[in-house]
Amino acid sequence: MTQLYHGPPTTQRLAAHTGWCPRPRRFRALLLTALGLATAAHGQQRPAQNFFQADAAARTAAAASPLATALTRPQALTLDAAGLRAALATAPPESRPGAAPLMLALPQPDGTSARFALREAPVMAPALAARYPMIKTYAGVGLDDATATVRLDLTPQGFHAQVLSSTGAGFAITPVSLTDPRHYLSYRRQDMQPAASQAPACRFVATPAQEQATAARVAAWRAAAGGAARGAARGA
Repeated sequence: MTQLYHGPPTTQRLAAHTGWCPRPRRFRALLLTALGLATAAHGQQRPAQNFFQADAAARTAAAASPLATALTRPQALTLDAAGLRAALATAPPESRPGAAPLMLALPQPDGTSARFALREAPVMAPALAARYPMIKTYAGVGLDDATATVRLDLTPQGFHAQVLSSTGAGFAITPVSLTDPRHYLSYRRQDMQPAASQAPACRFVATPAQEQATAARVAAWRAAAGGAARGAARGA
């Protein structure tokens, strides 16, 4: 299972840089204004798109999933992959901060949805991204939970999302198996059964495409880490 991006929630990063700790409601209002999400009509926001649904096909796929058996309360879902990919293609890049972000609803384990404002957040150098156009990564902030942040990716191996929140309401969305990019599980880390941490490691033979995708991600992360280190050295 892919280990996605870890980092402090938006409010923690803001406090670390400015020393200001805003109240969640006020911070959320300021954030929405900065993103251009609020409207003049009663402060309503544009509707968030949702491409997941809980159905019988998802429950059947989850019944055969080793990951599902290790969770106490997972939500089984079917993804409209074509619709999601088309929607994510409209998300503006982080380099265009003035552009309106994509509104996306992600299914939570309890059956409700959480809304996020998303932008494309590439982790690969442009030349490498051109070689692997099917690997897309995004970052976003919560609209319902002011402390929530999300990182997600869409690759030939499927969709992955990780939501972090200082309220403890974080969750993850991953495929039910390595070979099924259509059906997914939404779950909280704390719902992982204790015995799951001692389960045998997943054994599978990666395809050449999977190996290339992994190599591309690792190279991009190393390049980003090296750039950050060089920038810190220059600023020292």
